[in-house]
Amino acid sequence: MLTEFDRITDRGGVLGAMERMYQRNKIQEESLYYETLKHTGELPLIGVNTFLNKKGSPTILPGEVIRSTTEEKEQQIQNLQAFQKE
Repeated sequence: MLTEFDRITDRGGVLGAMERMYQRNKIQEESLYYETLKHTGELPLIGVNTFLNKKGSPTILPGEVIRSTTEEKEQQIQNLQAFQKE
């Protein structure tokens, strides 16, 4: 759990790690990992790689897009209005 703190300490603390660009490299690695998960769909994000329009996205085509019925939409509006009155 404290592994990352140990890694920074091993590099001479925060300033030593900054001099070696450790934090910057770590951020780039994590960003690449996160983007890969989004791209493959392993990390579902609504509107990014799930629940897309009927044409899908350049990389992922959904099997089916489910839309709410008029009754479901009206019920949700009523729920919101009731919540706002409280």
